[in-house]
Order: sequence, then structure tokens, then C-alpha cells
Amino acid sequence: RMRLLRFPKIVFICQVRLERARETRAERDHIHGLAAPGSIEYGTATSNYLVIWMRSKYNVLDHVRIWRGLMERKRHARYGHWASYYEAFEKPGSRQTWRLGIIQELSALAIDPLEILDLGAGTGTGYEEMRQHFPRARICGLDVSADMLEASCIPPELRIHADMSCFELPVASIDCVVSGYDSLNALDKYALASCFERVGRVLRNGGYLVFDYSSSELIRHVWADLRFQREQDGLVLNFTHTYDRVLDRSRVILEMKEGERMHWTEVHYHYSYDPVVMRDLMQAAGLRILKITDLGRSFFSPSSEAHVYVAQRQ
Repeated sequence: RMRLLRFPKIVFICQVRLERARETRAERDHIHGLAAPGSIEYGTATSNYLVIWMRSKYNVLDHVRIWRGLMERKRHARYGHWASYYEAFEKPGSRQTWRLGIIQELSALAIDPLEILDLGAGTGTGYEEMRQHFPRARICGLDVSADMLEASCIPPELRIHADMSCFELPVASIDCVVSGYDSLNALDKYALASCFERVGRVLRNGGYLVFDYSSSELIRHVWADLRFQREQDGLVLNFTHTYDRVLDRSRVILEMKEGERMHWTEVHYHYSYDPVVMRDLMQAAGLRILKITDLGRSFFSPSSEAHVYVAQRQ
């Protein structure tokens, strides 16, 4: 029986080594050159995940699901093309969402954090907004996409290239963790549980987690079969949202065109879970929900397209 239990760990380690071997030298050099708080250098999401897996409480089947989600996000979440155009097409909406959600809630908490971690930092909209409100704070931006971080306004020494579900930072080193513009919707249930576990580990006692989150109403109904486009400087960006009822996720296809010429295509996935599931996942990580409201409002409605969560480390 013990031999059978050890076998998945051996297979998993082999998968990690194979995955790391596939990384290009240039990517490795770039990743390892990014320093996180405390002058500690962090490697790839793959190697970090191995450390987490060795010491966490999840069983083998849970880790198979998390690992598959991690590999899928590594394939689809690099935003290699989208990173160069993100500011032009998404900046206004992103800035407004930050101001109506996270910034408003942080102001209501009346706190003055010194260490802030932004999960899914992208091109740094959250960094810009929080720097105005918390000039004394050290704000680090974490993102799975090296291209997004490269295009961001976040200083190189404050960038962390890692997956939100398996990052490693010093324990109890952060006062406040934030995640804006539905970044956490990129995580399925198992990855989200792992993300909250990481957050619970790095937050100091009494620290806060604040994030906005697209609702199930938006993912399953509004985005069930939605197509629209945006134009900027002669370029046309097509969005196609399709809800997959079997996998319970939204498939988002981005297509950039100039006239009849197709420049590039990217595919991303969004998930959404109701507040009861979110509460259970956060409680398991030592986080207690203090408040859930609709984005830009002071009350909660299940039919709203986006919610804002405020949770505290117990």
C-alpha cells in the first residue's frame, strides 16, 4: 500500500522536471531575474508548485486537478499578444473597476498598509491606483504572464512572475492582498482554493484580502453566447464569449484584425463560483469574509454582474 501511495509522487516529480526542461533558457533567465520582497529570488510556478505540493494538505487527486489547471493556464494565460494592446483597449474599464471596487473598499477600511501584493497585476493599473492612495506602501505585482509584467508600469524589482495558485512568499509578510479586474476568475475551484491557501499563509494576522469577482450571472448567462468588437487606431479586436455547461466555464476568444488581415488569436477561460463556495474556500485557508457587495454599490445582489469581496486573516 505504501508503495502505491509513493508512486504518484514519483510520477509528479518526473512531470515537474520534464516541464522545467521544456522552458527556454531565455525565459528561465528572465524569470529568475525577478526579485520578490525581502531580496528572495523566486523561480517558476512549476518549481514553486512542487514545494507547495510536498507540504500541503491536499490529496493526490486534488493535486492532479490543480496541476492540470496550472498547465492549462500556462498554455492560455501568457497573454503574449494581448499584453501589447491591453492598455489601449482595456485601460479605461480596468481603472474604473479598480476605483469602484478595491480602492473604495480599502478607503472604507481606513488602513495604511506597508506591504501590498497585487495578484494578477497585469500592466499595473492597480499599482498606479494604489500608489496614489498608499504612497508609503511597497506594492508588488504578481502575474503569470511575463509579457504583461514587461509591459507594465510596475518597477522591475517589484514584479513577481508566478501563478496565482502556487506562489511562494515569506510567511506573514504582507499587510494586504488585492486582485482586480476579475483576475481571480481565471482560476478554477481547485486553483482558487490553492490561491486562498497561499494568501492565508503570506498575510499577517488581521491582514486583508480585497478583490472584485465576476458573478455566475455574468459568466453563465450574460456571456453564454456573446460577441462584440472594439476599434482602436485602425485595429479591430473581436471578443467571443461561449459558456461551456459541461466544464462550467466561459471560453473567451480574442481576435485582432486590421482590415481583412488576422494579426493574432488568443484563448482564455473564466470561472465563477457563488458566495457560499467562496466562503468555504476562504474559511479553509483561515480567511473570514467581512463583506460582499455589488461593484460600485453598498449592497449585495445575486443578479449583479460583479461583486467585491473583503476578507480578513484570522
